[in-house]
Amino acid sequence: LPQCPSFDDKRDTYRILSWDMEPGDCVVFDSLTIHGSAGNASSRVRRRGFATRWCGDDVTFLEGDFMLVPPLAPGLVTGDPLDCEMFPVLWRRSG
Repeated sequence: LPQCPSFDDKRDTYRILSWDMEPGDCVVFDSLTIHGSAGNASSRVRRRGFATRWCGDDVTFLEGDFMLVPPLAPGLVTGDPLDCEMFPVLWRRSG
């Protein structure tokens, strides 16, 4: 993957989007979207989040020194389909 740019140095160069969120709100985006959150400065309000990752049936595993690689890839090698216990198939296209 290409090196991620330093957004802190050039905030005016990029279109940075944000939303006020309430419990139960959901944000869905492509996993190649650079995303993050500011730290929680409150000592009284806890921030909680739940994240899932979904992919199409055309996605394959890629070995490498990436932050996105699962810590215990279950015997997958580059090019293998994500179809195993760690990456369960929830729905298959018919035909």
